[in-house]
Amino acid sequence: MKRLWSKYRDRRFFAGAFTSTPICIVDERAKVEDKQYCRQTLNSRTIRKLVKGFSFVELQVALVILAMGLLSFAGLFRIYSLQTRYIEQSSLPVSTYYIVSQTNRWMRQLGVPADMEETAGQSPWTPPTVNGVEIIGSWVTDTTHAKETGTKRALVFIAHATPGNNATLSTVTYGGRTMTKVIEQDGGSGFNRAYVAAFILNDADITAASNTTFTPTWSDTPPPPASVTYSSVFLQNVDQTTLTGASAGSTVSGTTITTAALANSSGDMVIEAAACDVIGTYTMNNGFTKDIDLSVTGCDGGGGHKSATGIDEIPSVTHATGQQSLIGFVVRLEFPYSVQLDSLLKEFDLSRAVANVRLYSN
Repeated sequence: MKRLWSKYRDRRFFAGAFTSTPICIVDERAKVEDKQYCRQTLNSRTIRKLVKGFSFVELQVALVILAMGLLSFAGLFRIYSLQTRYIEQSSLPVSTYYIVSQTNRWMRQLGVPADMEETAGQSPWTPPTVNGVEIIGSWVTDTTHAKETGTKRALVFIAHATPGNNATLSTVTYGGRTMTKVIEQDGGSGFNRAYVAAFILNDADITAASNTTFTPTWSDTPPPPASVTYSSVFLQNVDQTTLTGASAGSTVSGTTITTAALANSSGDMVIEAAACDVIGTYTMNNGFTKDIDLSVTGCDGGGGHKSATGIDEIPSVTHATGQQSLIGFVVRLEFPYSVQLDSLLKEFDLSRAVANVRLYSN
């Protein structure tokens, strides 16, 4: 290709700007290659024909494309703004809740070992107020006791005796239903021997009993002038799976007798019963209520109860003198499921699980 060189220094508007830059023009008609022989005369019109930038239509198309790109960025910025706002709202401070273990044995029995609370540590949840084990009717002596009406009943039978030999009470039935021996205690010897025993029957067997008579069976017939006396009481709200809890017995020749401490739960009832080979009067100690004070020839018997609060209880009685035997045992409270479950559903609000939760063990 043969080129013709020329310099254009006329300051005129070209492609949107002024220029005085030398312009190299390619010309096929040129016969001379050296730029010093260039004879071509250039003007603005010639330059616009030979070197062209872009048209106004192209400028408009470029602006439209730019505008479309900016609009697409605007959509992205909008999405980013919404996501940022959502994250900020989700990060607002909320209350902290703690999963803490239950101390109430009924809640554990229900399979609810923990609760959600606003403070760390042991659960402050307490069961709703319910009645504990209660006496139905009154204590009755002898071997007949009419059935009492109640809920989740239990029947307690006590034998107070100075047998005169080594005889013990083997079995007791109520209306043909066999009662369960809870505990027995004896002390001394011969006619100075003091013996006391307790038996219990559950609600189902009370209902099934064919009559209201107790039939005690001794391991040996107490010889005269042996003295035996009996007492009984109906209770309600008793745990039908495990009627009784802790029990203890003691014997002493003296005025005051005490057993070992008995563990219990709130709502249980602690029963104590005693026998003495000397006639006198019983005094219940440690807050127990005296329910019976029986005297027959050569034998004195006494009994009482105390509603438990979860603090160990110590059965204790005081008598004038003589050989004494004392027993104490816990009658367990039946868990009132219908009442407690309704309260549990109100107390244990699972909707609070959306808040912050921390796990704490005992």
